[in-house]
Amino acid sequence: SLVITGDPDCSRLGTYDVIYTAIDSSGNVGKVIRKVIVQDTIPPLVLGVENGMYYNKPVSIYMAKTLGTTEVLTGWLNNELIDVNPKYVDKEGSYYLLVMDDAKNKTEIRFVIDMTPPTILGVRDGEYTNREVVEVYANEEIRYYEYRYQNGDLTRVDASRVKFTKEGTYSISAVDMAGNRSLETISFVIDRTPPEYPLTGVLNKGITKT
Repeated sequence: SLVITGDPDCSRLGTYDVIYTAIDSSGNVGKVIRKVIVQDTIPPLVLGVENGMYYNKPVSIYMAKTLGTTEVLTGWLNNELIDVNPKYVDKEGSYYLLVMDDAKNKTEIRFVIDMTPPTILGVRDGEYTNREVVEVYANEEIRYYEYRYQNGDLTRVDASRVKFTKEGTYSISAVDMAGNRSLETISFVIDRTPPEYPLTGVLNKGITKT
């Protein structure tokens, strides 16, 4: 017969002994002890920021222990040790967050804080131009533009740059990756049509003076 004693609790970290006791028909007894180690393989939970995201306001980073554990968490933000939890971050810039527990599980998050509205470039507000192509861009990465042509419907363009070739009146604004909208809506006109001057003067011997 075989008797197994010991019941590892897989929901709790630690080392458990499982004892296998075998008894044959002659009464001989054999015993084997196996150690079962329940380890933490779950990366630390980080609240307040997500990987790859842009934010247009300050953030609070909270390092949360795995439920049911007493793990010790250590965090670094741009290679500087985080000494408070939660960590309040209110400066613009690109950030790299590394959080590690005492079992060496780690969570890595890269994010950007950008609270500055974008500036539209390539054309000036109120400009009249006869260019074949007006290319509008901005001083930073743009999520989308919204423009209106000849007082028509608002059109959204998901691109970092947008080109206009058709004659007429335009108004355009930009929204950056963090959701900041340009402070002003740029209005401009594309006009490549030469002016028409009416002929004036007095007909004298077949010659028209203008």
